[in-house]
Amino acid sequence: GEEVVREASRQTIHRTGTYCKIVDWDQLDNGLLVITIEGLAKFRISDCWQGDGGLLEATVDFSDQDRTGKDPIPLDDAYNALVDLLQNLENHPMVEQKNLSINYDNLWDLGWRLGELIPIEVSKKQQLLEIDDPWERISAIEKLVADMANEAG
Repeated sequence: GEEVVREASRQTIHRTGTYCKIVDWDQLDNGLLVITIEGLAKFRISDCWQGDGGLLEATVDFSDQDRTGKDPIPLDDAYNALVDLLQNLENHPMVEQKNLSINYDNLWDLGWRLGELIPIEVSKKQQLLEIDDPWERISAIEKLVADMANEAG
């Protein structure tokens, strides 16, 4: 996304985000820098301000629940259609190059990766990120996928 501040414009932020680490970067022929990141933990902003240099700064609280390294939540057959969808998305050339590590038997991974990869507006992806409960998140994803299927049908 675009992260350039325009003069005389007001910056807005979402209060929920993902703490990430940079895992790779490359410069394209046109000079653009491509950065690959890996999400580690969700955070909520408790305070935000613009520093002297114009940089937005924040105090955040990390989620104890919604983060990598949690015990897996096993899936049953009721989620086979979503697992199939995720496997199909993973085979897309733009996704294949990410070399994702996905545990298809874990509700956490299923919700996080579908929220990342299904073709929906960024605002809806943000809404999925803001959901703390993995069961609620997967239910919201099921509804989004059903809505997309109905629109296409």
